[in-house]
Amino acid sequence: QIRKNILEYDEVMEHQRQHFYGLRQRVLEGRDVKGLVLHYIDMVIDEACEQYLDRDYPAECAAEYAKQQLDCSIMPDRLRGKDYEEMDKAIRREAKEDARQMIDLTLGEYMPMEGSEVSVDFDSAGLINWAKSRFDIELNAADLREGGAAERRHVFDMLVERAHHRIDKADLVGLARFTEQDYGAVELAKWVKNRFGFDVEVSALVQAEKAEDDSAGEYIKQKAREIYHDLEVRYPAEFAMNVTRNLMRTSPGEALGQLADWANRRYQLGLTEEQLRKTNPAALQKQVEDASREFVDSGRLDKEISDALACPNDDTLDAHLKQRFNLRVGVPDWMRGLRGEQREGVVRGRIEELLRAEMLHLERMVLLEALDNQWRDHLYQMDQLRDGISFRAFSQQDPRIAFKREGSTLFGEMQQSVRTRVTDYIFKIKVGPDQQAAPARGGLGPMVGGPRAGAQGGGGAGVGPAPARPMGGPASGGPGGSISGPGMG
Repeated sequence: QIRKNILEYDEVMEHQRQHFYGLRQRVLEGRDVKGLVLHYIDMVIDEACEQYLDRDYPAECAAEYAKQQLDCSIMPDRLRGKDYEEMDKAIRREAKEDARQMIDLTLGEYMPMEGSEVSVDFDSAGLINWAKSRFDIELNAADLREGGAAERRHVFDMLVERAHHRIDKADLVGLARFTEQDYGAVELAKWVKNRFGFDVEVSALVQAEKAEDDSAGEYIKQKAREIYHDLEVRYPAEFAMNVTRNLMRTSPGEALGQLADWANRRYQLGLTEEQLRKTNPAALQKQVEDASREFVDSGRLDKEISDALACPNDDTLDAHLKQRFNLRVGVPDWMRGLRGEQREGVVRGRIEELLRAEMLHLERMVLLEALDNQWRDHLYQMDQLRDGISFRAFSQQDPRIAFKREGSTLFGEMQQSVRTRVTDYIFKIKVGPDQQAAPARGGLGPMVGGPRAGAQGGGGAGVGPAPARPMGGPASGGPGGSISGPGMG
């Protein structure tokens, strides 16, 4: 029986491990990583719209505000649809009733109650300390001698009067904002600005929500995709120029040569090292950004992927990649022999690593950081849950069923945290200089996908740039460059 219980507990973790490591392997292999990031963005937006545009959201916020101000619990449905004055009266009324019940219940811990089946010793010292700390009332110990019904009633009335006085004097002016028209839409617009960095009109959200279910979510998703599209355009150019500036300090010729090689292979610009020497850096960056925008807008990446997938076998694909990208090895050994969707995903990842290396590794870095950190915290929470789950038997619960249910809840919360962190990072990352590491990393050399035909060194699988690191110190193993963002330290 003990062995069976252990296996049932392990079954829960095994399902979670399979899901997590399957997802992590997908990220490592580069299989539709962009699609995963966009999926996370969509899910986070849907969750936010569901929260902020719910009709009970203002009432829930008002109930939470009342709890903070008056230390009372109020059901949100009792505040739904009320204006400021009605909400103020309802909260104070509920708070007074809640205070009466709390005082009556707590007094029973210090003073005996007539007719009660539970015997309680009269604790005058504890009662005096509680009254002082909770209500700032000085009770006279001489008046508390026997703890009888009359004394209990006197103390009860005194505490209730003080509690009601505090409630009447409490400042609840903050309730006004919860009664404003379209409060949920206003808060949603603030959330969008804080999370994604762009503004949305409250009126547009309201009109979209009235027009059709989830239209507000679709409106935000469209705007978020436009911002992400702009990031795809800007980031490769900024990254390449940043690496080139770093390498220029020690090897100008090599830096310009690698930039020309990178731009020509990526965008077919036909640049030469001599042209780059005569070009203003700002004008050069604009030229590269324009080429990047044309590359993204024209869908050339999808065409390259289609051409690669059209190759019927590994040998044909190997020859195609060698010719197209001047590689020594087009199809590494680990890519050979795959079939169906697995082959399609790996080929797509290979092309993205050749033509979208900077964004791919940015997405990988953000996803892996979020996944690994949240998974580590989740494992600790699961260990804590398992250590104490056997005590559920005392409350007539089956520990195995409780472990499965609560373990599933924790796993869902972990996934939500991953989505939140990914969408928070990806829109706030900035390219920054990494002055110490650039020369040792070989500049832009690795950024076009792998060893070239005629290049020196071993010819294994193609490599892209190592994931950029947060600001604050050199990284190992990647081209010069780093990123900074909230929480990335």
